[in-house]
Amino acid sequence: MFSRLGGHRVVRVAVVATLVVALGVVVRVVVIPGPAPYKGPPAKAVVRGEVVYTAVRHQANHVTVTETSDSQGLVVTHLIDDVVPIRPSGPGCVSPDAEDRTEVACTIVIEEMATDPYPTLLLNLGDEGDSAVVHNDIPGDAHGCLGHNVVHLGAGEDTWTGTAREAQAVYGDNGDDTITVRAGGYAEGGRGDDTIHAVGEGAGARGGPGDDVLRGSGGDRSLSGEQGDDTLYGGPGDDVLRGSGGRPEPER
Repeated sequence: MFSRLGGHRVVRVAVVATLVVALGVVVRVVVIPGPAPYKGPPAKAVVRGEVVYTAVRHQANHVTVTETSDSQGLVVTHLIDDVVPIRPSGPGCVSPDAEDRTEVACTIVIEEMATDPYPTLLLNLGDEGDSAVVHNDIPGDAHGCLGHNVVHLGAGEDTWTGTAREAQAVYGDNGDDTITVRAGGYAEGGRGDDTIHAVGEGAGARGGPGDDVLRGSGGDRSLSGEQGDDTLYGGPGDDVLRGSGGRPEPER
């Protein structure tokens, strides 16, 4: 009984093998290659009173900046993480992990008598589709000056997400950009069909040339469409909405 069962199993396997050969079935493993690793020159980080991060041409950046400080808020460190190599230049910037050349830590010292807000970060991104976000992990009770970030997204379809509590000025430059600024932040889309979200008290946005969409929420804001056929949504709060140079909708 046992031998018949074993023989039966062998016959079934042989039939399957014969069918595979007869039908000409060939199993191939298809490997889909990922994006080619970046082989160009590195981005650059340097301290010049503020932290300056500069991308190079034809480099797609996806930057995450995490801000921390001492308890007084006077020694501020920016941990910059990208998908391309970064070269720290001069005192104040180091590579915290010798095995990871896509990350640098840059530290600045804010003078106690400095103006408020104090310029702390300047991001100059490149001419590809870039994305960037800033996380502010500075203690809310720190007594230092309010930081001020300036961001130039450069050409391309870029995305900026502001989550920090400090003042920010974000410039989309050329391209169809998506920008989110928080309370106290300001965004200017530049040339292109941009989408800008101004969230929180005092946030402001200006569209620039192109057919832009500007949305406000949470507090009092100022939204300006500028040239192009723009769409402005004020949301809750006492908002100022300005349109200029577009084509008005016909009366119904």
